Amino acid sequence: MLRTPAIADGQVLAPPRTLLRVLGLLFGLAVVVGSVIGSGIMRAPGVVALGITNPTLILLAWAVGGAVAMLMAMPLVEAGSSIPHAGGAYPIVLRAFGPVAGFLTGWVAWLQNAAAADGALPPALAAVSPGGAPGVSVALMVGVSLLFAATGTYESLVRIYAPWSIGAILMICLSAIRLRLTEPDLPRPWRMPLFPWLAIVAVVVQAGLIGLLVWDDPANGAASAVVAIAPLPIYLLLAKRWREQAGRA
Repeated sequence: MLRTPAIADGQVLAPPRTLLRVLGLLFGLAVVVGSVIGSGIMRAPGVVALGITNPTLILLAWAVGGAVAMLMAMPLVEAGSSIPHAGGAYPIVLRAFGPVAGFLTGWVAWLQNAAAADGALPPALAAVSPGGAPGVSVALMVGVSLLFAATGTYESLVRIYAPWSIGAILMICLSAIRLRLTEPDLPRPWRMPLFPWLAIVAVVVQAGLIGLLVWDDPANGAASAVVAIAPLPIYLLLAKRWREQAGRA
């Protein structure tokens, strides 16, 4: 919700624009399901079938993928419910490992409004429209997506993007473990069972997936790493100024 306008010297000051809390449970579930399945369900089966010609093994591969997704979800649910802030992985990794790790996790493929509001990205990306939408951040994200779509095939884009997305989930899992150790009294509406073993298995599985992706396609793996860390020098150079502009110094 937008904050109540402040009154000073008889004048009503314009309230700061913030993201609106207007999305309910069903919409949230739809977003999660859509992000997990995504448009890739239209293309991925054909790609899988090219590498695995046995129908039984294809179905088994999808079943294993579902089990891995459920395993990864447990630390994500714990971390996300204990730090219920906008920004995806950014606020979680920021709290667990500090601003540099939060930046590297938060900027990749998302260009987060929340990270910009915190001074980890240019403050212009934190702009919110009168309707409560992060217009600048969304527009830039769409532009970057179109740029990637225009410069590679579907398969190559997936190979570059996959290590990013898996790496972000890996950092959230590591954050869940670290926060359990450093902040044991942090309120956690949901706690993953069999801690820390399930979280450790999730970390190992994700690290293994990244390793396999890079081993199978070193060129795109290297490109993924370069794109992921390329903004770091800019962040180290300008982060102080961004924080001052965002009022976070």
